[in-house]
Amino acid sequence: MTKSENLIFSITGPIRADIRPLACAIEVMADLLFHNGIHIDDIRIMEDVYSEVAKTFGGNKHSIARKIARLSHQVWDSFTLDTMEFYLGKHLFIAASPKELIVYLAYYYEYSQPFFKVISYSL
Repeated sequence: MTKSENLIFSITGPIRADIRPLACAIEVMADLLFHNGIHIDDIRIMEDVYSEVAKTFGGNKHSIARKIARLSHQVWDSFTLDTMEFYLGKHLFIAASPKELIVYLAYYYEYSQPFFKVISYSL
């Protein structure tokens, strides 16, 4: 099991869904942000992330986008106030979009620190 899969399971607990597309999207996003130096606003989720995930798992980027959207909703629904604070760094009351959730989890994947804590360090 990869680090990104462990991250997802640590939030959701055991689920029957195939989490590999979301885990791969987290890894691709982390690679784009931290190893290629691309700014968050310059990343096009469909072309830059989902197309890479589609190459890995087969299918097209639109079906991958739907799978990841369903998985991100499952992850979001699994958050408690404590786990949200732990993984994101603050309480969010509106569900994040799949791209936002992938970015938040990519920061945790890379730094083992919540997104909002890492951002506050850089300010």
